Amino acid sequence: MCSMSRPPHAETLELRRLKSDLTMMFSIIRGFVDIDCNSLFNVIDCESVHTRGHNLRLCKQHCNVKLLTAV
Repeated sequence: MCSMSRPPHAETLELRRLKSDLTMMFSIIRGFVDIDCNSLFNVIDCESVHTRGHNLRLCKQHCNVKLLTAV
């Protein structure tokens, strides 16, 4: 029986998906992809508070839809 082990330098599927998600978010925010970023999240420009290297913050929009209704 052959043991299938990955090399120590290989990335996990979870890490590859995370990197792909971050790259897609960067592309959406910078306008490289034709998707309205305001429909997904709010980009807030904080002039007084600087994060590491830039002053942009992302805020996730919350859904306010009632899925269950009383009968």
